[in-house]
Amino acid sequence: MAEQIVKTLQQRPNRLVIVLIGQGHIHRDGVPGRVARRLNSHHPRSHPVQQISVMLNPSKSEPPEPEDTIADYFWYSP
Repeated sequence: MAEQIVKTLQQRPNRLVIVLIGQGHIHRDGVPGRVARRLNSHHPRSHPVQQISVMLNPSKSEPPEPEDTIADYFWYSP
């Protein structure tokens, strides 16, 4: 998945790329980290990319802590 995202970013460097992935794919060694590593290994500093993670409807039984870094934003909907 990360490889395809990097290919898309390289082929279309001036485009916005939005990727929808499951919550389990952003934890630990998830897709955002893999994309960052692949971009740095292929073209260090030549293609600055800003990644933002939005977690949709986090669990109400275990809400994220304020210092939780799993996502940049949390989106709650009824």
